[in-house]
Amino acid sequence: MMGYSFKTSDVIAPKPPTVNRVEDNDTVVTGKTVAKASVFVTGSDKQLGKATAASNGTFTVKIAKQKAGTSYL
Repeated sequence: MMGYSFKTSDVIAPKPPTVNRVEDNDTVVTGKTVAKASVFVTGSDKQLGKATAASNGTFTVKIAKQKAGTSYL
């Protein structure tokens, strides 16, 4: 008898994460994404911090105080 195997995968991409407003004096970046997702904050061509989202999708990434006008990804 011939056996078959199946692999399931996500066919619908998750919603993009939401990031709360970040001011130049802030030392955390917060928001919401997919549960247990890895979250990376980069700026000025370097990684500023990383965290894992909670089971409800919320995340808090600690960062150092940045200069005014710094762009984050």
